[in-house]
Amino acid sequence: MSKNLEVYQLCLAEVYPFNEIELDFFKDKLDFKYVSANRYINWSYDLIKEYEPLWDWDVLDSNSSVFDKVTLGLLFPERVALPQCTCFRMEDFCEYAECLVNIKRLSFNSSLYQQYGDIYIKLDMLCGTRLIDQEMLVEVLVNNQASTIEQLIAATFKKC
Repeated sequence: MSKNLEVYQLCLAEVYPFNEIELDFFKDKLDFKYVSANRYINWSYDLIKEYEPLWDWDVLDSNSSVFDKVTLGLLFPERVALPQCTCFRMEDFCEYAECLVNIKRLSFNSSLYQQYGDIYIKLDMLCGTRLIDQEMLVEVLVNNQASTIEQLIAATFKKC
């Protein structure tokens, strides 16, 4: 078994562009703390509602991709507080991305990136180009095998 298997599993949860069918299929295998930070999911109210008990709400609230699509504080007031406006608009709450309160809140830095930067960047690039597919996800998340993904990483990022 690969010593990096758990790292691959956590990084994929954060960087793979899951659709609703894939999320449903893998939901028991994913750590939703990291899925909550995923910037590549097509976020919607329905998606968030469906997995409401699984999200890490602090992480979800700091996800700029979620912020761009959904106002969590309005739709899930029992889970997330509305950000108090501190910008020139002086609104009751602020949906302006450049408002200081939102800049601070949305400046999430992945702990996985900080801890496993090399693997994280490689998986992010491979997911972004769709070289990591559903079969590889099954291998890593369900079968707990990493050989194919490790071969892909080695072949794609050969050292010169």
